[in-house]
Amino acid sequence: GLKMADEQVFVTSAGMRPNVPQVAIVITDGQQTTTKAYTPLDQASKGIKDKGVEVFALGIGSGVDTSQLRQIASSNDNVFTAPGFNELESVVKQIVEKTCPTSAKGSTTFPFKPIFHTLVIFLTDACEILPCKAPHNIGCRVVDSQSECICPTCPATSSPVCASDDVQDTSECFTKRQACLTSTPISVARRSPCVPECRKAADIAFIVDSSGSIGKTNWERTKRFLKRMVSKLDIGPSTTHVAVITYSTNPETVLRFNTLQGDRLNVAEVNNVLDGLRWQKGRTYIDKALDTAALDIFTTRRGMRSNVPKMAFVITDGKQTKTGSYTPLGLAAKPLRNMGVQMVAIGVGKRNVVDARELLEIAGQDNYVYVIESFEELQNPGQAKIFRQRVCQARLRLGR
Repeated sequence: GLKMADEQVFVTSAGMRPNVPQVAIVITDGQQTTTKAYTPLDQASKGIKDKGVEVFALGIGSGVDTSQLRQIASSNDNVFTAPGFNELESVVKQIVEKTCPTSAKGSTTFPFKPIFHTLVIFLTDACEILPCKAPHNIGCRVVDSQSECICPTCPATSSPVCASDDVQDTSECFTKRQACLTSTPISVARRSPCVPECRKAADIAFIVDSSGSIGKTNWERTKRFLKRMVSKLDIGPSTTHVAVITYSTNPETVLRFNTLQGDRLNVAEVNNVLDGLRWQKGRTYIDKALDTAALDIFTTRRGMRSNVPKMAFVITDGKQTKTGSYTPLGLAAKPLRNMGVQMVAIGVGKRNVVDARELLEIAGQDNYVYVIESFEELQNPGQAKIFRQRVCQARLRLGR
């Protein structure tokens, strides 16, 4: 776990910012296994310590070796123990107050603000500390020292249903699986496909942040939001066409306007593509994604139609990465706007994290800028309805 933290987490390619404090909390209920090849703990923790990471070690139960905790921690003051999991809360408060001394006394939550990079490393069964509480879960497992819900798998049969969150799923089983993956209560609203809100001919692109800061559950929520957008649009050869770009350090064109054609151009096929979107991790180069949209999406050779309204929804959970070479977002979005593409900028997160000025540079108009407080709020069906209405009301804009 310590080696993985050094090589895969506390690195700039995974989104670590060198100009903010780095914190790692290592939790264990036992001792280092020595029956196989292993690295002594003082050596294993040296990599992250040398990077300036403040390392805390928390031992739970009577089987903990405090000398090993001292090898892990940055200092003896960063070593904590608890008799059992029931006493964990009071110990966590001590760590919180030491890490973030301005936090309110008595707080039982982690008040780590965005100025910190905090990693919790479980060297014990993480499922005992953070059990899965997602709807319809069938258990919990530990992946990369973190607890992860085990969600039901579904047979590859199609019996479309419209879920309570306005998403067309392939079956009731799949709705339950999505409720588990997104940790959101979802049920079946009707045992038939969702009904389109309007019949509209338009070319719609989704340009989607897939950077490391989003996290696995929020990535599933992002995909669910996209499906919520698509499921109540009239997708078809003569009506709405959809394209998708995901981006982090680099953009990836996943779906062009002419990828699906004929009978394959429908809600179910587009949702299948969205289900398969890969979480890229990495940084947040919005400008590269906008360039790709102009060159590889909104062009007639990729299926763009000159006689229908064109709209691009740009979704991000943060700010443009400004290390290395980059294009200011106003300039990057200009070719799209000049082609008559209506830009809609959606920032997901607190206003001190999402840069509203950058969103305005993308959209070009205040009334096409949206800031949504969290990915949980993004799951509200009313949010997607607002954006679908933008599509239904879209008008053809002439390019310059």
